[in-house]
Amino acid sequence: MSRLEAVFPQPEVPVFEPFVDEHHVAQFLSLTPRRVLEMARNSELPAHPIGNLRKTWRFRISEIEAHFSRRTDWLRSAKIALAVPATQGRTNLG
Repeated sequence: MSRLEAVFPQPEVPVFEPFVDEHHVAQFLSLTPRRVLEMARNSELPAHPIGNLRKTWRFRISEIEAHFSRRTDWLRSAKIALAVPATQGRTNLG
């Protein structure tokens, strides 16, 4: 670090992430664009609606990636009940 940078630090430049449409998200998630729009309407994906009557949906890949990484962490820690409870033992009826 130079003396000039020590006295006048350079401000961090924010990284701009562009919005993408449903086709990019569909390719990223290996889904159809129609399914991506359905998930956006049902609030299953982080999305940004644009417009009032006929919404145009835009997405950020980083938000979608974070959404599914949080969901995966939650699923790993979830306790899943058995579909068929284990029997405690068989009784001899004979």
